[in-house]
Amino acid sequence: FKVSLADHSSRLTEGLNDFDTTDELYCSQVGELPVTPLITAHSKTTNREEPLAFAYTNGGGRIFQTLLGHDAGAVSVPTHAEMLRRAVAWVSNREILPVSVISTSQTSATTNTKAVVGKSEPLLVQGKFGLALSPFGHQLVAVKPANFEPPMTVEAWVKLRSATSFNIIIANYEKTSRRHWELYTTAGSGSLSLYLPGSQPDVIDSNISVTDNNWHYVAFQWQKNFAKLYVDGKMVKDQLISFGQVDRVGSGKLWIGGYPPQSITCDGLIDDIRISNFTRQISTTPTAPMPMDRETSALYRFDTMNSRQLTDESPLANHLMESNTNSNQASASRYDVKPATPPLTLPSNNGDFEWPNVGNDKGGMRYSKLTQLNKRNVSQLKQVWIYHTEDHNPKGNSTIECTPVIVDGAMFVTTAKVNVVALDPASGKELWRFDPHAGGVNRGIAYWSDNQLNGVRRVLVSFTDGFLYSLDARTGKLDSNFGEGGILDLRKGLDRDITRFGYGASSAPAIFDNLVVLGFISSEVGPGAPGDIRAFDVMTGKQAWQFHTVPRPGEFGYETWPRNSYVDRGGVNAWSGLTIDSKNGIVFAGIGSAASDFYGRDRIGDDLFANSTLALDAHTGKRIWHFQEVHHDLWDHDNPCPPTLVSITRGKKIVDAVAQPTKTGYVFLFDRLTGKPLFPIKEIPVPASDVPGEVAAKTQPIPILPPAITKTKFTESDVTDRTPEAHEFVLNKLKGYRYGSDFMPPSLQGSVITP
Repeated sequence: FKVSLADHSSRLTEGLNDFDTTDELYCSQVGELPVTPLITAHSKTTNREEPLAFAYTNGGGRIFQTLLGHDAGAVSVPTHAEMLRRAVAWVSNREILPVSVISTSQTSATTNTKAVVGKSEPLLVQGKFGLALSPFGHQLVAVKPANFEPPMTVEAWVKLRSATSFNIIIANYEKTSRRHWELYTTAGSGSLSLYLPGSQPDVIDSNISVTDNNWHYVAFQWQKNFAKLYVDGKMVKDQLISFGQVDRVGSGKLWIGGYPPQSITCDGLIDDIRISNFTRQISTTPTAPMPMDRETSALYRFDTMNSRQLTDESPLANHLMESNTNSNQASASRYDVKPATPPLTLPSNNGDFEWPNVGNDKGGMRYSKLTQLNKRNVSQLKQVWIYHTEDHNPKGNSTIECTPVIVDGAMFVTTAKVNVVALDPASGKELWRFDPHAGGVNRGIAYWSDNQLNGVRRVLVSFTDGFLYSLDARTGKLDSNFGEGGILDLRKGLDRDITRFGYGASSAPAIFDNLVVLGFISSEVGPGAPGDIRAFDVMTGKQAWQFHTVPRPGEFGYETWPRNSYVDRGGVNAWSGLTIDSKNGIVFAGIGSAASDFYGRDRIGDDLFANSTLALDAHTGKRIWHFQEVHHDLWDHDNPCPPTLVSITRGKKIVDAVAQPTKTGYVFLFDRLTGKPLFPIKEIPVPASDVPGEVAAKTQPIPILPPAITKTKFTESDVTDRTPEAHEFVLNKLKGYRYGSDFMPPSLQGSVITP
């Protein structure tokens, strides 16, 4: 029907013209308030012009009401939409900035069908950086084809005026597709939101309004198992999602500034839009136009838009623009496209949302920046899924000791019988499973990527059977280029026969550049295989270097052992794994004790590099520095873990350091590059051994700070006082034992040792 403007002098209708519409008419009662009718339509019931929109005051407030449809799906006419936009500003006591609406009557070159009256070219106005798109009620930009799917990052500058209706910033595919995604603001609240119909939950709401008529830098990141929203460089929503199977539809359209199938537009301005097919790091608000870099999949600037022509500085082609109504009523014209010359590449892993190593970062901090789970809500956690490995031993003990690794949309674990399994982290669904027929225990895998789009992805894992396996991370199949058919026999390459000894690895390998570095298990009770640290080429399995943890003749530390102690010496191994300083190229290890654990008559001396923190050049395996936390260990006080890479604030200076926890209860802190202790370490006298032939170390190192995290000796004051009888019983037993000092050595009569 025809709608007429009743009051052309109002700021709400100034410069607007009469229009035709098919919008539905709402029935509502205005009441007995003095009103000013703004638009009217001829009523077939009363046969006269009836008011459809009103402006009036109630007390001191401003009120606007329209009986013409004004929900998100009804406003399809620019004149009506522009009036509503002005009304929202007027009611909110904001400045009204009129935008002229031009009616057109263009003929489609392809269909010879007249375009819908009231449509116009997208308006270009001054934006944040150059020109910006003002899409409200106008034709929308569409890109075809546009298969933007996770992992991805979408960034945009927006200046949104109203929260009355939904504001569609950018959308891909139609809502009937589970591949659809759209970045928008919620009607009513104006909060930045993301709609993903293929996920659960399907609506991610930031609860942060951006409809305040100010420029905001907004963005979202989407991986298969999470979605994040950002406002002005700050993460405002971190949502775990479960993403199901998507429909296999063809190419989708990318709409900017609206969603044509529902005639929803955007009340405001949109400036630069950048799409990246990876989770780009977002930490600050850009101060300049977003550049096209190697990771950019699409970049839209409206500065170059001229008469329906837009230069896209991205690799995409086949762009078109179409009306926000029926596509066969709109004439389409191609954009000018500049193909990108650099190839697309995948970035390195983003630790903010993944757990790419056993210790999360390669330095073993085991810290996550995710904030969705915290002290306030952890008690409310509910089980989402459970995965049964179905390979435990029902008649005996079974154990799963691995730390799951989550990277590139998959979770990698090892089972009770050390099968390697890839799971969908959102659902727990098994993706693939590899059985090495090994045995023993395993504490995790290592993941390697060449960081190229559709490039090489490998899972590297070693077991106590003495083999290193390289698996295709996508399929779980052995890599035929690695070792012999994907398997490397670790017993080969050593300088002596170890067939009578156990040999292998139970902890996860470490990755440095294109090297996979391993520590090994070795006997701690007698002769055994060497505990040397070894590095191999990640693509071929060829050994790159080997560090002798028990020095050979002529090597540093050889004099701390009896002659030729390296032959069949067990222990002195990095059984607990390794940490990596990628920036400085250093491998760190916490070395275990020498065999035998509690008796050292055949190894008189300090026994380097047993019980030591060890820093090696990651490229060559050469020693950079070391520190021995226990001399001539008689207590099985091997270092229980590799050192953790930390940063310590000392005064106004931040020191890159490593922290080595020990079984003695002390934590040693060292400068990462030099090994210099951050706090003084004293060599304190300790008791001698009374075992014939045994020579205990005369002193042991004790750091002044930090203090021990447990008791380091047992005295009479520690005797139980549960009951007088129990107290007296223990005192009598103590009379026959050695006790009361740190590092009390084993004795023939018995010693009380703590920790």
